[in-house]
Amino acid sequence: MNKDKKDIDIIKEILDWNIELFSLIIERYEEKLYKYIIQITNIDNQDVEDLLQDIFIKVYKKLNEYNSNYKFSNWIYKITYNYILDNYKKINKKNKNELDLDKNFINNNWDIFSLLDIIEDKNNNIEDNVKRNELFLLIRNSILKLEPKYKNVLILKYFHELSYDEISDIMRIPINSVWTLINRAKKRLKNELLKSNILNYL
Repeated sequence: MNKDKKDIDIIKEILDWNIELFSLIIERYEEKLYKYIIQITNIDNQDVEDLLQDIFIKVYKKLNEYNSNYKFSNWIYKITYNYILDNYKKINKKNKNELDLDKNFINNNWDIFSLLDIIEDKNNNIEDNVKRNELFLLIRNSILKLEPKYKNVLILKYFHELSYDEISDIMRIPINSVWTLINRAKKRLKNELLKSNILNYL
């Protein structure tokens, strides 16, 4: 069955003019990239869908440039990341860094335990739900304020659970640079959090 095929096999068939199989690529990666775009940009759902459509068009047009020595999943993340960087100023105008607490923050786009992992907080037993939501919003909003390269490396590592090798592949930087970026990103995040009196929530 087509759904059991590896990415590379699907791509070969698409390049051999079995174009309808591109729908499988969309099906496999739409949800992951949707979350990734929201985490990087925090734009509205409709804007995410428009952006995602543009990205899949770009992926399709660049399929013949895909190098099978790299994982396709890494390649499609790289296309997405670069597209966001190239359009960052335009996207950032729509960026809403603050969300109201009455919106459903604890959802599939931001995993609460991943947020706590980033700040290395093992206290997962915050009793006050309002206080808990405020803490998660605080961490999330602080991540969104980071420079794109720092924000990206944290999101790929903690929310998409990619390895250092995979992040290195996506960002086209050496593995030791990934390690450095993650550590710098966490320090910058800590500084942002300290400005927001995070100790009131821990």
